[in-house]
Amino acid sequence: MFTKPRLSFLLIFVLLFSLFALSSPKIKKSILVNRQSEEYLDTNLKRTGIAFAASRAVNALVSFLQDVDVGGDAIVASIEGSPGEFLDPVNDLVERFSWLMLLCFTILSIEKIFLEIFQSAGLYLLAGASAFLLLSVWWKKTQYFTKIFF
Repeated sequence: MFTKPRLSFLLIFVLLFSLFALSSPKIKKSILVNRQSEEYLDTNLKRTGIAFAASRAVNALVSFLQDVDVGGDAIVASIEGSPGEFLDPVNDLVERFSWLMLLCFTILSIEKIFLEIFQSAGLYLLAGASAFLLLSVWWKKTQYFTKIFF
């Protein structure tokens, strides 16, 4: 684990970085970047949701077509067949694609949540956490809280 000086140096660096980021005028310019990020995430969430819904619809259609039986009577015997069995690889492919779209939708949703959190209070939380940890490393009475915090 970290020694006290190394951990203190790391925490001071994080604290100064977060305080500098909070006081920097460039942060105000990053509001434009945040808007672009939000628009990008919203657009991709819609696209991924549409792709997921379409893949599930195709999966349902292929599953329905797999169960269709074709039969007829010939002069001597009856003939039955199930041409939908050839669609089994397509069904597996579409199921895997829909699972992948669900995974992408989940990841984009988590990114959207993190963007909202860090856009509003992330740097304040980082500064507060690093200051608390720096205090708890050097003050004996709060070392119990350091273990809980880590």
